[in-house]
Amino acid sequence: MGGLAEGLGITLVGGICERGDDGLLYNTAVIVAGPRVLAAYRKVHLWDAEKLVFAAGSQPPPVVEIDGARLAVMICYDLEFPEWVRLPALAGAQLLCAPTNWPRFPRPDGERPMEVVRVQAAAAVNRMFIAACDRAGHERGVDWVGGSAIIDPDGWPLAGPVPGDQERTLMAVCDLGVASDKRISERNDVMEDRRPRSPVVREATSA
Repeated sequence: MGGLAEGLGITLVGGICERGDDGLLYNTAVIVAGPRVLAAYRKVHLWDAEKLVFAAGSQPPPVVEIDGARLAVMICYDLEFPEWVRLPALAGAQLLCAPTNWPRFPRPDGERPMEVVRVQAAAAVNRMFIAACDRAGHERGVDWVGGSAIIDPDGWPLAGPVPGDQERTLMAVCDLGVASDKRISERNDVMEDRRPRSPVVREATSA
């Protein structure tokens, strides 16, 4: 992967099966620029039978700076936990990259896969770009969504999704500086308006 990134002059995010120094297996994604691995992230939220093979990671998604751009990475099922996606946003990530394997489930005609809808929502509520690279086609008895997409900080797709069984290459121009501006109106900022320590609401009991 390092050789590919160096040869093409790109930053590459991809998944590997990693054996840790503890002898355990981890579902890991790496950020590679040139020949160097800049960050490695071990998937924390394991999906279904992954729990039979992999150990869960314990560290939050890393954020790295490359030529002034701040990139973060997580993996697939991690995206379904809003508090986890919020972490790299709070750490200043402008673009979140996520390798995904989304199994295809039944959905109403004309509707987008719910996995894509969640990514659009996550991009919008955190005001950052998200690039999800999904698996397509049929493999090992599973049909895959093929829901790859590049989403802007307003939650709208810049490229994809085009769900189906064919491999595709998606490209989009992303002004990453836009993701550093968390304002959505003259008086509202999605980060400054947060109230993470709001009082707990307790259910009233009848007299």
